[in-house]
Amino acid sequence: MLESIFNEYPDHLFIKLDGLDDAIIGSTVINTPRLVYSFDKIIEILEERDGADYHEATEFFWFNIEPLALMVNGPVFEYPDNEE
Repeated sequence: MLESIFNEYPDHLFIKLDGLDDAIIGSTVINTPRLVYSFDKIIEILEERDGADYHEATEFFWFNIEPLALMVNGPVFEYPDNEE
């Protein structure tokens, strides 16, 4: 998927999160093209890769990853729908 996104926007600079390629679920254009990541998949990767529990993984996400969305060309995050 990542290669097709890069091919669609060959001259664009994306902010790509290291080690989280498997959490990419697409792209969107909000002012500029941006990669879209699944929150749930990021948490799963952090739990498996870093040996973190859910609380540690989500805390790491909120303090270290989520603020990157504010950057120019920064990622967009898809959060779970909590309407159950």
